[in-house]
Amino acid sequence: MVKAKNAVIEICRSLSVDCQAIELKNYIDMVPMIKRMRSEIKKYDRREIVFNITGGTKAMAGAGIIASILEGVKLVFNDWENERIVEYPILKMRYEDTLTKKEKEILKYILKKGECRFADIIEDIGISKSTVSHHLDRLEEKGFIEKIPTKDSKREKIIRAKEVAELI
Repeated sequence: MVKAKNAVIEICRSLSVDCQAIELKNYIDMVPMIKRMRSEIKKYDRREIVFNITGGTKAMAGAGIIASILEGVKLVFNDWENERIVEYPILKMRYEDTLTKKEKEILKYILKKGECRFADIIEDIGISKSTVSHHLDRLEEKGFIEKIPTKDSKREKIIRAKEVAELI
């Protein structure tokens, strides 16, 4: 990996292209990698960034692809064998764009609380039981939350945001 990273840096320097090599300590957990990559991307003008996912682990490449989609930056892969650079067809897409205004409000509440009960959402946000139920079902279908049965009651559930919700 170090050899490939140094080769990319040298190529960029020879072309007078500013190059930032970011090393990640944790190269398995996707969400922390995506968050770190996004924070680095946000330091620059997105129109001038080319994100290179060559080298690294599959998880790192996956995180790079997701970060590129969420931030709308150009994504490339160096095909060393065929001596070419392949640009991936990336369109900007934000996770929050898949949510309604109410879903965002409920999800932000859950993220702030860490976890909560169904009744907490109704009481604190002030919307009807059926509306909360509908939006929680949609958030669960989309993969943003999970409903965990309590030990006391099979009907009552603890609502918890999944790690992916932190990418909003």
